[in-house]
Amino acid sequence: MLCRYPSLIAVLFLPVVAEVVFARPQWRLGVPPVHPPVDPPSHIPMKDGVLLPPYDTIYTFDQLIDHDNPRLGTFKQRYYFTHEFYRHGGPIVISTPGEGPLDGYAGFITNATLNGVVAQATKGAAVMIEHRFFGESNPYSDLSEESYRVHTLEQAIEDLVYFAQTAVLPMPGGNSVGASKAPWFLFGGSYSGALGYFEPIREHMPKNCSADVERVIRYMDRTLAFGSQLQKEAFKARFGMSGLTHLDDVAATLVAPFNPWQDLSPKTGSNNTFVEFCDALEVRNGIAAPADGWGLSHSLAAFGNWMKGFLAQTPVSARISKSSISPSETQAGLGSGFAAIILRQCSNYFPKTFPSATSARPKTEEVNAKYGGWSTNAPRIFFANGKRDPWREATVSSDFINRSSTRQNPIAVSDGFHCNDLDMANAIDPTIAKVQEFAVRYFVQWMDEYRWSISPLPPTFYHEKIPADIIDAPPSPLSNFLSQL
Repeated sequence: MLCRYPSLIAVLFLPVVAEVVFARPQWRLGVPPVHPPVDPPSHIPMKDGVLLPPYDTIYTFDQLIDHDNPRLGTFKQRYYFTHEFYRHGGPIVISTPGEGPLDGYAGFITNATLNGVVAQATKGAAVMIEHRFFGESNPYSDLSEESYRVHTLEQAIEDLVYFAQTAVLPMPGGNSVGASKAPWFLFGGSYSGALGYFEPIREHMPKNCSADVERVIRYMDRTLAFGSQLQKEAFKARFGMSGLTHLDDVAATLVAPFNPWQDLSPKTGSNNTFVEFCDALEVRNGIAAPADGWGLSHSLAAFGNWMKGFLAQTPVSARISKSSISPSETQAGLGSGFAAIILRQCSNYFPKTFPSATSARPKTEEVNAKYGGWSTNAPRIFFANGKRDPWREATVSSDFINRSSTRQNPIAVSDGFHCNDLDMANAIDPTIAKVQEFAVRYFVQWMDEYRWSISPLPPTFYHEKIPADIIDAPPSPLSNFLSQL
């Protein structure tokens, strides 16, 4: 999970580029930011005996509204910053929450996260900057179609480049650490996804639960695709969605219990929506179902009852009869309609720009051609993923490719879920701890290369393999390693 869609910014900062993009999805009912926040330590940071501003101090940067037309002016882009571990010559470690506001992400400039640990290990400063059009970092005061013309992937990338090149950071010497004078490391988690989201869930969820869910999906496919109008209405009513008009919205809404899968981590207990959902399907009268589940009759009723309760507690349920819900994903069987759903929504939300569904078109091929996709090979990119991450198929650890780990593009795979590597508390899982240690060692090595010194390279971490000695190992002594730097 250290790297998710590395093609986003494979051409960034000079003189050294090291990118770590970690993982996370979007479009969920009542979804919080998917890249989980991490609380900062309660203490006030201190450097050389002097108290520094609290971690959650918000700074602003004058960012260009349109990098292709600077004459349009600037807007205030918010960020967190600390130079708690910085020493002259150290790097600047920068990241963004992605599709969510900055608030709550102050922990990502501290050593409670991998960002901060790398900053500590390399004697760097840390930045967490808000993505344009999220939180309070808005180029325009409205969210009109015209305003959204500068809400593009290219503009978001250029935001990071422009910040790295021109920002005067709030620390002594902060005007002399731009990307032309100092190394910058880019960290990230998630950002976009793929229809392969559900396969790792099916592989790793309880077998009885997956068996019954697949039965319900097959029944849904037959009913919504070939059933009579009466049967379709009965199906919608069973799941509490009588008011929905579009059948693809019904199918898309039924992914709701699977979205919390990506929020799981080694720290997660039973108080999780996904766990509660499987319990609702598979525990009957205090007895758990066998591996093959209870069968269609029970699972259909249990799934329907769970959805009714879920929608009753969901803020959008009051609007269920008037609008589409989570229309971005479909289940197996109805997946062929995915593109049509997205294009229809473009037309619904932005009728001036897309007067009809056929006037919008995806730019997948253009983006992959421009940024490299799975084939991106910019130097000093550390990729990390979790076996259980539902977004793994969009990464270089996808089952659709067989990419090898190299010293310039190392690939490390833990047994974790989505973005677990970013939170140091997840080091209780030895495979995640090992990935975190590998990441720190590589970044230290890359900094040493930048400083024209030599240190041993970490061993190669082979693509999609978790060696037994890592699985069985105790948590990595990363603190001991850091104390030796």
